[in-house]
Order: sequence, then structure tokens, then C-alpha cells
Amino acid sequence: MIENNIDTVDITIDGKKIKAGKGKNILQAAMDAGMYIPYLCYYPGMKSYGACRMCVVEVEGGRGMPASCTTPVADGMKINTQTDELVDLRKGIMELLLSEHPHGCLTCHRIDLCGPSDICLRHVSVNDRCITCPKNERCELKDTVRSLDMEMNSPLTYNYRGEHVKNDDPLWDMDMNLCIVCARCVRVCSEVRVDNALTVKERAGKVIIGTSMGDSLIDAGCEFCGACLDVCPTGAIVERDYKWEKAENKTTSVCNYCPVGCTVDLETNSREKLVRIGSNLSGPSNKGQTCFRGKFGFDFVNSKSKIFYAMARKNKILVKSTIAENMEAISELIKNTDPRKYAMIIDSNLTNEDMYLANKFGSQIVGSNNIISNADIDSGLRYKLTETLGYSSATNTVQDLKNSNSYLVVSSNVTENHNVLSLPMKQSIDSGNAKMVVIDQRETEMTKFATLWLNPYPGTEAYLVGGIIRSIIDQALENKDFVENNCDNYSEFRNSIWKFDLIKVSAITGISTEDISDAVNILTNGPMATIYSNDTIKSENLEELVKLLVDLSLITGNIGISGGGIYPLYRGSNSQGATDLGLTTVVNNPTDLDIIDNRDISYSKILGRIKENKIEVLHLVGDFNESYNDELFEILSNATNNMKIISHKSLSHSSRKEVSDYILPATTFAESEGTKTNIERRIQLLDVAIMPKYDQTQVYKSIQNLSSYFGDQKLKNNKIQNIFDDISESVPMYKNFNFKFLKSNKKNTWPIHQNNTNNILYSMKMNATNQKFKLQIPKLKDSDFKQNGYYLAMGRVLNKSQFTITHKPKDQSTFKQLHNLSIHPDDAIKHKLKQNQKIKLLSDNMSKPLDCIVITNGRTKNVFSITTLFGNMIKTLDETKSDLKYYSVPNLDLVSVKIKK
Repeated sequence: MIENNIDTVDITIDGKKIKAGKGKNILQAAMDAGMYIPYLCYYPGMKSYGACRMCVVEVEGGRGMPASCTTPVADGMKINTQTDELVDLRKGIMELLLSEHPHGCLTCHRIDLCGPSDICLRHVSVNDRCITCPKNERCELKDTVRSLDMEMNSPLTYNYRGEHVKNDDPLWDMDMNLCIVCARCVRVCSEVRVDNALTVKERAGKVIIGTSMGDSLIDAGCEFCGACLDVCPTGAIVERDYKWEKAENKTTSVCNYCPVGCTVDLETNSREKLVRIGSNLSGPSNKGQTCFRGKFGFDFVNSKSKIFYAMARKNKILVKSTIAENMEAISELIKNTDPRKYAMIIDSNLTNEDMYLANKFGSQIVGSNNIISNADIDSGLRYKLTETLGYSSATNTVQDLKNSNSYLVVSSNVTENHNVLSLPMKQSIDSGNAKMVVIDQRETEMTKFATLWLNPYPGTEAYLVGGIIRSIIDQALENKDFVENNCDNYSEFRNSIWKFDLIKVSAITGISTEDISDAVNILTNGPMATIYSNDTIKSENLEELVKLLVDLSLITGNIGISGGGIYPLYRGSNSQGATDLGLTTVVNNPTDLDIIDNRDISYSKILGRIKENKIEVLHLVGDFNESYNDELFEILSNATNNMKIISHKSLSHSSRKEVSDYILPATTFAESEGTKTNIERRIQLLDVAIMPKYDQTQVYKSIQNLSSYFGDQKLKNNKIQNIFDDISESVPMYKNFNFKFLKSNKKNTWPIHQNNTNNILYSMKMNATNQKFKLQIPKLKDSDFKQNGYYLAMGRVLNKSQFTITHKPKDQSTFKQLHNLSIHPDDAIKHKLKQNQKIKLLSDNMSKPLDCIVITNGRTKNVFSITTLFGNMIKTLDETKSDLKYYSVPNLDLVSVKIKK
């Protein structure tokens, strides 16, 4: 509901007075008020188009019949939407649309009575019936026709286009016989996704939707996000899997793939099978957008490899057991184990409530300090945030990136790993409102959008950032007012920066002083957001890099302001929640968290203790689906001691050796309830879309059951709301949050401050302890940087001229890729390599030699690069049978290599 304030105007629609937000169009104002005006080309979140003319209205005192989607509201405006003239005009427009669209059922008076197996008494051809359309009962055109009460017989001649269904691309089909050319798909691809893979075409006198380049979506550079499917009002573009399935229920939840925390609608059929992931426009982080993983990667929810029954290992073989038998055996095992030899690892994809109770069980009931989340793998990304700023989290929201004038992206393949977070950046750059500097050796989609792409020698990224800071100070471009008022050791910091002599920085990093100067000019022009990860950064170099990135944000005054901020891009859909709950080596206000004993433990230390046979019982809580958990399972597969492994898991991994001795069936995210905390510190609710079956039990309930075998009733029979209330009391940042607040309030980012409702951390210009920020002094030495050997930087882009694609009849697009190896000319001369010469690359990280063709156009000495095609990866995923394939998307690594001629 729109509040009565200076940002609203009073208008009247069909005699009903409503309030509308200033700047909104009439159609959106009516939709916000729950009123219906027919429309087909308009879609919330996109620019008004005014093509279909279905939403025409009359404005008293105005001229003609304007489209309501292109007419802004004005105070006192009186609008009529249902006059006879308007209805007749809409019907005439609809008749034109239906003259090229199958409509045998659309205008039939029996449409609500005729079933899918009934024989049509009017002898309508099969292709003209709604029951053969994959979007039957979820078709906006059908709803619009019904609202207009169209006549069954039209005076216009029906012209069926006769186009072949296009199914040679992965994931979805395109049927241009069902297209009404509203251009929603073209516009969402251009305006929102900034991919421009689709366009409006004319072929043989027929206007249709086609690819902007080439014959396939892969040719055109499609990122297979599925946005075009979500906005299509007809059955012209539909997903191939579950194409004909009708959703009976829709449940709002949170995507399980990355920490962006996209709000999605889980659509299930009558058999409680997840058939579709729908967009949810109310999602504060994603605004209705998803990525290829979030849209199509839900096979594991319906997987036959889900675990439904308790299992126990007997005589070295896992056999079916019962929950009671397993609970009894597990409790006896733990009771007879020294707490120092018990360890628990918690998956960062679980809910806050699951992790909280698991932690309580391990620390309070078992009495062990060996408890950690796999979110700790990425603690290096956040440690210096806590030390400098006070909180180990992103400072600003995803959508606030639209307000930035510049972006600094470091070692992050944002468009693939945190896809939706990249959209505000791409939109701002595309509109000319922002510029971007990318520091990365790999060619990615981010480098295509970059104003300046810097690819330094591997390991010298921190030194390069130090050089940028030095150049800013040399040119007196620091934000002096911010530094003076909010940083208490600037003089000491400035003196420490003199070591970054720009000529020396250029020699060490391979980046010219001119490029460093250009980077400074871009990054000091208004609000700058810093986005970074550790894709190509070694752990020993990460601390200094993060330290300097935070320093850079501080001296430029980009902390606590809209459009500024810093975003660490870690993995795991609830890694922020794990950190908030004290389950990583980086915690927020740990002294106030009663379940933490300041234990000296880390993920790597627990793995080390497992290797040293110092752990007798390992308690694994969660599925650990992502590939970055492979090190853990490799260690467990090769373990030689008699360590017992307890697992709460929902899926059986065909690619991993089953190491568990006891399995307690858990639930997937679609069968779970509770909360997760995303990258912008937003606490979000999950609801159950599919009821657990047989022995399946959500982790928090399973932990409650297990605790009762220890005679402890504290954790038993607590409802999910009560558990969150306990978290709210224990975790300072979650204070004042409860389920009622989360359901009714969209500004649910922690912490809640009475005078701070803009979701931006440190907007009071204070750190977490209400003190000035302390700039971190860099400890880098020139001697730390020596170029040894060669590196291969694997890149991936949506389209590039070096790739050719051929097509086979009735088959999906196939690839002929020239594996061009970009080598710096100096390296080519050094090794006597010629243009187009065939060589092999060898690496301990590759299972076999890589055949390449030398191209002497490399940008950085000692760094070779190969760029692959995103569509190739999508096609491979689409053909892969594994239900967990979207969790194992190949990473773009930076690996050490050797040349073999």
C-alpha cells in the first residue's frame, strides 16, 4: 500500500480514488491498487513500450486514447478504463493479434467446460487449441481475451504462420506460431540483462522474434538466464523440461545456489513435484531475475538419488536402518568419544536455524570446540573487513550498485558465480552512467564491460592496488573531509604508501603507469563500489589485497554512502549466516555470542586433524554439494583410520565415494523452512514447497531428536519461530528481528538502527564499535614478487569471433572451437614460437595435455590465456545426466603450466 506523503499523488480511476507514486505510469498505479487494465507488452521493471495498445485509457481533459503504460500520473487526474469506445478499440486490436495466433479455444464459449481429452465439437484443428499450448492456464493472452469477452467469429482471415518449433538450443524451445510480437523478451534481454541476444525480425513478410546474431541463441551470446521465458505472455518461449506440467501450488522461497539470495517462486504440481522456478518481482535483491543455475538447476529436488530412509554401515556395507536405531547408535558413539576427538562441519547452504541448533548440539551437549562451517574456506575474503570496519559483510545492497559511478572488480567472475549481482552494474555501464576497472588475468564477461582491463602478473594484485592508492594520494584525489572526520591514522598510512613507487609498481605488476593513472581517473569520479573475490588469488596473497581494497574504499570516502561500499563475493547460499552465528574464524562481535568460546579452530585445522587421525567421530551436517568441498571428501575417501562419520544429507553423490557410517535423511531447500542471510545482510524466509517423505527430516528437527538421546530437553520441540527468537537474542546483529517482522518488512537487513533505514552499513560514518576507522598499514615488500614459470588463465565469454558453430538437422548446436592460446610476443620469441604453431600445455592441475594453437597477442608476460564459450559449457550441462550438475560448473582457474612443443 502506498503511504500518504509528498512522493504520492491523488488520482481517480473509474470513480475510485487512489494514491499513486510520483513518476509512475497509469497502468502501474492501477496494478499497485489492485485494479485491472488489459495489457500485453508492458512488464513491471522494464521501460514502457506502448506497442500493443491494449492498455489504452481516457483521461478527462486530455486528448485521444493514450496508452496507460506510457502516460505518467498527475495529481487530480481522472481516468476511465472501460468506456464503450475503449472496449471496442481493444477488441479491434485483439482481433488483429488473433488473426496470426491460434485461437480456436480462446474465443470459444465452452473454454471453461472443455477438458483436454474432449473432442472439439467445432472441429478446431489440434494446433489451434489451447490444450496443446505449453502455457495453457498460465497464458496472459488467454486472460486478456477472456476479460474482453471476444466474439467467437472474427471478420479477419486467420493466417497461421507455419513456423517450425525451434529446439536446437539448450534448455528451452521457441515456437513463433504462438508469438504476438510484444517484444517483451527482446526488451528484457536488452534492458535488464544487457545481453541483446534477441531481436525483432522480418522473414517472408512475417514479423517474428529471432536471434540478434547467427542462427542460434549460442551464436547470439545468450546467457540462458530464462528471463525471456518469465516475461513471455504466451507459449512462444517455454522451458523444455516439464514443458507441459501444470503448477498447482506456488511457494515463495530463496535460491540455494549463491549468496545473492534471489527470491523465487517454487511451482509444484499435484504430485508435489517441483516443475518450475518462477520469477518473483517482489524480491528485493533480484527484482524478479535469476541466473541459469537458479532457473534451471533444480533437478536435485526431484532426484531419484534423494535419500529417503535412514542408513547404517554394517559389515562395511550401507544398509537400510531406522531413525530410532541410528539415533541410539549415534548417541552411544558420541557419548563414548572424547569431545576433543569429535568434530562437526556444517554446510553453509543450510538455514540459520539448522546451523544454530547443530552448533549448540556440538558445543553445549557434546562439549566440543571442533565445530566449523565450510563457509570458513572463504574467511580470507572477510577477515580484514572485520578488523578495519567492524563487520565481516558487504556494506551495501545489490540494487544500490545502480547508484555507483564506477566499479572496481578484482578476481571475480561475477556474471557466472554471482550473476544477478552483475545486472545493476551492466545496466549502469550500458546506460553510460558508470565505468568499470577490472583486475583479472582471465577474459570474462566483466572484462567486456570494463572501461579498463588490468591483468597483472599473478600474485601482484595487492601491489597494483597499492600503486593505485599511491597515485590517488600523489594527485591529492583522496576524500580529505571523509578521511579527516572518519579515519584516525591517515598520516601513518600515507607514509606507508610511499613505498609504492609507480615505476616500481609498473615493473612488478606489468601494468603501465599510464593504465594506473587511467584507473585512478575512473575510480575517483563519484561513488565507487568495490567487488572482489579470490578466484585467482592465492591464500597467502589475499590478506594484503583485502586490506588495501578496504583502505582504497576509505580514502576515497566510499564507505557508508549510496553507490559506494565493498562487496566480498564468497560461496555458499548462507555463508553470511554461518559467519553471523560464529561458525567461521571470522565472526561479528563474538564476545556477545554465548555459544562461542573464542575457540582456536578453522576449517583447514579440522582437515589437518582428520589427516593426522586425531578425529574419531566426524559429524557432517548438510549435503556439501559444491565442488569446493571436494578436498574434504578426497581426504575422507583416503582416510585409513577407523573414524566414524555421521551425515545429515538429502542426496547421494554418484561422483563421490560414500564415506558415511550413519546417514540421517535430510531435506533439500524446497522441503525446508527457516531463514537465510544473503550477501547484503538481508534475513530472508524460506517456506516448505514439498513435504518431506518417509524418514526425511530437516536438520534442526533431527538435531532436536538426537539431543533427546542425551537427556537434554533444551533443544527439543522448539518451533522454527522459537529457534529464530533464540538466535535474535544471542546474535547482536539480529536483535529486534522476528518472523512477524520478516514477513511484513522488506528492509530486513541487519543491524536495525532507529535512524538508519537505508540498508547501508556505516552510514553513520562509524565502525561497529562507534569509533573512527583505522586504516590498515600494508606490509608488502618488493622482494615478495618474483615471476617464476608460466600461468594459464582460463576465461569464458558469451560470444567471440574466434569460435565457429555448426548446426546439424534436428540436433542442438555443436561446437568447433579453435583453442587459441594467447601468448605475449616476448614469450613467443623467448621460446621460438610462431603464429599458429601447435603446442601442448602441461600442468599438474590438468588430467591430460592441452592442445593449443599459438596466437601472439597476449597482454601479460608469463601469462597465457584461453577463452572458451559459455554456450559450450551450457550445452555440456544440458546433456549431463547428473542431478547435481549445476553445482559443478567448471571454475575458471589460474594454473601453473609448462610448454611442450
